[in-house]
Amino acid sequence: MSAAGQDPAGVGTGSEQQPLRAAVHVDPADPERLWLTGDVDLHAVEAAGTGLWEALRGVRVVEAGGVTFMDSTGLRCLTAAMGGARLAGVRLTVVDPPPQVRHVLRVSGVEALVDVVEDGGPAPG
Repeated sequence: MSAAGQDPAGVGTGSEQQPLRAAVHVDPADPERLWLTGDVDLHAVEAAGTGLWEALRGVRVVEAGGVTFMDSTGLRCLTAAMGGARLAGVRLTVVDPPPQVRHVLRVSGVEALVDVVEDGGPAPG
């Protein structure tokens, strides 16, 4: 996992034989923007350890177009990023959430607390 703009790394379940569950990428040219892909769930977050939480520090924009699944643990990650953005005096922006993620944001009430926008473009690199 890369919080410092290195190559993006997958977050697996702890076994090299398990499929990629989630990945995060932070572009050094735009460290306030984070790209999430894959399943952002309890297993991925636990496998990431503190890496995901470190990547969320200072993030103002979360590109979510590549997220295939998000559970309450993924929501917790977003609310952590919301807290950091609030401290900086801005609202967190979630870009291109797919319908299933948008639904989770809506029913949880998080959609009312973040800016949700469309068309953030492809991830860098």
